[in-house]
Amino acid sequence: IIGKWKSKEKSSLVEIYMQDNIFYGKIIKVSGDESKDRVGHLLLQNLIFNPSTKKYKGSVNSTNGMKADCIIESLNQKVV
Repeated sequence: IIGKWKSKEKSSLVEIYMQDNIFYGKIIKVSGDESKDRVGHLLLQNLIFNPSTKKYKGSVNSTNGMKADCIIESLNQKVV
């Protein structure tokens, strides 16, 4: 899961990284008419991998201030 991932719309690039065995994701690039102030926004927080389910559970923080629980699952090596 560590690496750089394009959003579904391919308008943003999110970098997922690990710190103290917890995963985070921040927006590192936007394209087109996207607001440049989104760069650096911490989109994914406190993702913890569960080896029995092979899923990551944490939270997602939208750029407009909304926060929700999230579960991330790897569909293959290129899609989460």
